[in-house]
Amino acid sequence: METCQRYADDSQAKAVARFMTMIDAPVLLDITIMPASAECNHHLIIAADRCSSMSAQFAALYKDNPQEERLLRVRLIMEEVGELLHALARTDEVEMVDAIADTLYVVIGTAVTYDLPCDAAFREAHRSNMTKDTHVDHAAGIKGKGAQFSKPDFAAIIATHRKVE
Repeated sequence: METCQRYADDSQAKAVARFMTMIDAPVLLDITIMPASAECNHHLIIAADRCSSMSAQFAALYKDNPQEERLLRVRLIMEEVGELLHALARTDEVEMVDAIADTLYVVIGTAVTYDLPCDAAFREAHRSNMTKDTHVDHAAGIKGKGAQFSKPDFAAIIATHRKVE
C-alpha cells in the first residue's frame, strides 16, 4: 500500500507522510519486529528519565507560580515526550500512539492557550517543507533547502488569525 493512502486526504499525517516520502525518510516501519539495540534503548531511557525529571521540576515551579502558564505548558509537554521515549525504548506501539496523541494534544493546547493558529501554522510549515531540496543525507543529518526553498511566513499567519474575530 502506498504510504499516503493510509491517511485521510486532509490529515496532517498524510501531509507529513508526503514530505517524508519526498525526502526518502523511512516510513511504515514495524517497530514491533525491528531489532532494538541495547545502546539505543539505554539512551532513550536516559532521555525519558531526563524529561520526567524536568517535568517534575516545572511542576514544582508552577505550584509556586500558578500565574505563569508557560511553566504548566512545558511540564505537560516534557511529561508526554518522556512517555513517548519510554514507549520507543520498549517498542510498544500502543504506548507510542498514546504518547504521540497526548503530546499532540498538549502542544495544540499550548497553541490554544496563547491564541496561536496551529492549523494554519502547520499548513504553512508543510508548504515550506515541500519546497525543500529532496536530497537529504539521513546518516549525517544534513538536509538541503535548495534554490526553490520558500521560508514559512508565520508572522503573516498570526496576523491573519488575529484579524478574524
